[in-house]
Amino acid sequence: MKHQVREEGSRAVGLTLIEMLVSLAVLAIVFAIALPVLARSRDSGRQAKCLANLRTLRDAVEMYRNDHADLYPYAESDASLYPVSLHAPYDALASYLGLSLPGEVKEPRQAPAPLWCPGDRLERRPSGISYTYMPWMVMATWPGVEKQRGASITLANMPDEPLFWEYPGNHASRVRGEVGVDGTVTMARK
Repeated sequence: MKHQVREEGSRAVGLTLIEMLVSLAVLAIVFAIALPVLARSRDSGRQAKCLANLRTLRDAVEMYRNDHADLYPYAESDASLYPVSLHAPYDALASYLGLSLPGEVKEPRQAPAPLWCPGDRLERRPSGISYTYMPWMVMATWPGVEKQRGASITLANMPDEPLFWEYPGNHASRVRGEVGVDGTVTMARK
């Protein structure tokens, strides 16, 4: 190993304190710009996953309808609000989704992927399910014995109505995903 002999008056090789501070300041500015962008992209990724879950739920409903004379799965309550004893229509869709129902959910994040949105904030439902099945409102108020058939006919005539939507308040960015009876998936501001 050779030793370099430094001549008197020559400058040492390396960074001065000022150069080091300027470099750190530039890095701090770059990080300050990049972090919000990364946070937005992470939120966009969560929203994309939520929309994919909504598409999956809608596809499961369509498979159910193909097997059940074009009827929608029956439900008279919003399963996302209640404990798992009231999970219609998810019990009817479970086999089409390739999953079992969440059961008694201790941690809501234990709900299977198509039923839980990763963009959910801290407010959780006892079921652990992030999505509200909207036809329950039609079915709960439908008079007569033919509730399921009547609701299915009504929904077929309302293609712009939501089939599933995310429970209000799930996202910090104040958006809510929904999938319509016609299969249109959107992310809308609340």
